[in-house]
Amino acid sequence: MDKQLAIAALGNDRPGLVKAISQLVVDLGCNINDSRMSILGGKFALILLVDGSSEAIDNLANEGPKLAAELGLTLTAEVTSTTTGEQALSPYSVRAVAIDNPGIVYRLSHFFSQREINIRNLHTERYAAAHTGTALFAVSLQIDVPTTLKLGELRQQLLAFADELNIDISIDAVTPPLT
Repeated sequence: MDKQLAIAALGNDRPGLVKAISQLVVDLGCNINDSRMSILGGKFALILLVDGSSEAIDNLANEGPKLAAELGLTLTAEVTSTTTGEQALSPYSVRAVAIDNPGIVYRLSHFFSQREINIRNLHTERYAAAHTGTALFAVSLQIDVPTTLKLGELRQQLLAFADELNIDISIDAVTPPLT
């Protein structure tokens, strides 16, 4: 029986961390199914979804903390499974850019939460505008929209919400790649 293990690791950044972790995963007969890695303020942050046989996942769950200690990382791992939602969902991507100010992520997440829309993926970054140097904040989200929601109404509500906050925003359907 195949199992999945969700792993989160955090620690001081240095070369070789991804190599060491991915080597342990492959050496124990597991496979990285999905991952995110970033350097945040000098800290290495990694999230992995690993799959493998029940025995391989159990071995990884036991050996992961040992490697993490050697590498100076804090590691959390939990056995998980694929989600089988009962509700029909459609994936959409949302991109928002605004002058940087506190609370943008909270306000966007609150907007979607009120409509029972789950945020599947979130990425933010702060940068300086090209000509003025003004601090801008960009948010990219992937959301799961229940098919029972009327997309036209959602778009109108989102645009009105963005206008109130002076946020430039777009929402687009996520389409599978053409083969």
